[in-house]
Amino acid sequence: MHSHSTVGRVTEQSSSASTIKPDMTTNIDDSTTVAVPSVGTEMPLPSTVTASRNCTQNDRPQCISPWIRNFEEQLKLGVPPAKIISLVAERLTNVSENILGGDVNRSIGLLGRLTDVQERRFNNEAQKITKEEAIGFAETMITCGNALLKKHIDRAWRTIQEDRWSEVASGIIDSSERAGILLARTMPNKTHWITEDHIVMEIRNGSTRLDTFPDLDKSGDSLLWAEVKDRITLPRTEHHVVSAIFNNVGQYLKPKSANRTIISRIISATLVNGSSSAGLNMDGYVTIVLEHIDETFNGLTFCVFWDVSHGNWSHSGCNTVTTNATHTTCKCNHLTSFAILVDTTGQHGTIGPEHELALRVITNVGCIISIVCLCVCICAFLGFRRVRCIRTIIHAHLCICLLAAEVVFLVAIDKTENKLVCDVIAIILHYLFLAVFTWMCVEGVELYVLLVKVFNLKMNRLIYYHLVGYGAPAVVVAISVTIDYFVKFKDTDEDGYFDGYGTNTYCWLSVDSYFIWSFVGPMLLVVLVNIGFLAMTLKVICTQKAHDTSNQSEQGIDIKFWIRVSLALVCILGLTWVFGVLYINRETLVFAYVFTIINSFQGLFIFIFHFLLNETVQDEIERRFGDKYTCCRSKKKRQKTVKRQTRRTARSPQQQEIWLGDFTDTKDSQGSATDTKDTLFNIDDEGFVENTIYEGGAGAEGSVDNVIYEGQPD
Repeated sequence: MHSHSTVGRVTEQSSSASTIKPDMTTNIDDSTTVAVPSVGTEMPLPSTVTASRNCTQNDRPQCISPWIRNFEEQLKLGVPPAKIISLVAERLTNVSENILGGDVNRSIGLLGRLTDVQERRFNNEAQKITKEEAIGFAETMITCGNALLKKHIDRAWRTIQEDRWSEVASGIIDSSERAGILLARTMPNKTHWITEDHIVMEIRNGSTRLDTFPDLDKSGDSLLWAEVKDRITLPRTEHHVVSAIFNNVGQYLKPKSANRTIISRIISATLVNGSSSAGLNMDGYVTIVLEHIDETFNGLTFCVFWDVSHGNWSHSGCNTVTTNATHTTCKCNHLTSFAILVDTTGQHGTIGPEHELALRVITNVGCIISIVCLCVCICAFLGFRRVRCIRTIIHAHLCICLLAAEVVFLVAIDKTENKLVCDVIAIILHYLFLAVFTWMCVEGVELYVLLVKVFNLKMNRLIYYHLVGYGAPAVVVAISVTIDYFVKFKDTDEDGYFDGYGTNTYCWLSVDSYFIWSFVGPMLLVVLVNIGFLAMTLKVICTQKAHDTSNQSEQGIDIKFWIRVSLALVCILGLTWVFGVLYINRETLVFAYVFTIINSFQGLFIFIFHFLLNETVQDEIERRFGDKYTCCRSKKKRQKTVKRQTRRTARSPQQQEIWLGDFTDTKDSQGSATDTKDTLFNIDDEGFVENTIYEGGAGAEGSVDNVIYEGQPD
């Protein structure tokens, strides 16, 4: 063959009259070279002529070495596949450093055609393949595949168009498995091992009990595979099993999405019934355990298999059982080539181990303190009758939701080993934290309602508050779960599906897609509504003060205090999850500490604002237990009781004493010496309770009518 000074040539077989472009040297046959002028028109070629041109760069993906073409011609001439594949293995092994991108592509294609011919020979009774020939063919095939996966061949792979990597790389797996199946069909009662640096294969005989494949302890003396724990566990089967592990091939079997990558070796298993490849009984499941070869990842991990029909990774029929930083366990209802796929969207770094320990300590200490504080608040709000009113009942429900959320967060936020359990935990946390924000909003609504409107006593607005406080979050979560089940939020592969609940690191909503807005959106809406009601409440107070400056200090100070408290808590809760989303998405150290501290001590903040600074609660504690148990006290206000003579009824006339809390002095709004109507602004330590009308003559004790009250004595 004519020798060129360049490394390789591009060859093209013309099926019809063809043309060649200028600036190339063309081989008409093995002994003749025609020089094409550098300037001129394209020249037609006969249909039987093979044209080639010199490669000007070694990394041209179309370039192939002459020996590839030679082996392809030998196969056409009927040379036995076993002989050709031995020559291919020798070439790939000895000249691997000079392999071109075109050599990789054409070599894998050649291996596939050699396997096709060998399968036809096996099925032809006149050309029966011997056991020795099958062993030699399979071992040589693994040697060729191993040579194409060596690290220094990566330069040649990079010259191939990236969108063709999967097609080319899958050919290595396919040819290796088919060669192993041929071997299993020729030696039905034997177990055989083939071990190379990047591929290990086991062909095991039938009558297999529940067992793991491949059994690497028996694979030979290769140190590379000694510590590998990858395995497939099969149910009992009478079929032969061909199993293999491929190293380095995952980097070329790339998912379509740039945010996803394969972080494990590829493991495959095939059942052989003696005459052909057989499928696994659908009643059985296989268990796959794969090691993460890159433990620095941070993202969602999924069990996937290579879908040959679509040329992509899919997780159909596979479930992630457990996962951690080093290994993932899967269950699948079929056999093929499996791997672990990680979604690295949002990966921006990791928190160091020393900071992880500090954050965990802060979380544990803060959550425990918050849990204790919330329990104290719940007991006080629901246990003290003088304290119990609509607003404190709302406080209690807020504390109950936050208490449950803190407990689940403390115990289960990082229980990611079981995907289903992690999803359930994430759904529970989604609901509980939304309920916390909803009850905060209900508190703001109640504050506004009490100030501006007198309700009919027959209407129990607590019923509506409960429906909103617990019903609204339930609706949001139900819609989110439904959408997450039926709609693909992520840019998934064709047959892929990825849940919005549960991540590889936390049992929370995925921040790698728009699904996180099922929490952030309602949270922001609730915060804005709450702020709006508090602003309207403050406006009413300012309007009332503008019409009455004589007692504005007494009328406004308590209600404004509770508005400030509500705003403070809304801001604290809102900022908590602003930093939470930023932390989970970016894993920035500052965000991590801010989120951890605020989130862990939310219960303490509620305890301070609603318990320690609550005069009514402190009064009740002093009344029950004495001064030494009270704290954060201002000067005790004078409490007034107003007696009213109730209308005689058929059941029992009585003198009823109504607990009204602390009142401001009355403001004469209209009346005379004999008939006066005075407006009472019923203000206790909780703020405005209701507007009341005080009726009585001048100098008389008077009576109270149209009173709606929120507390009652023991």
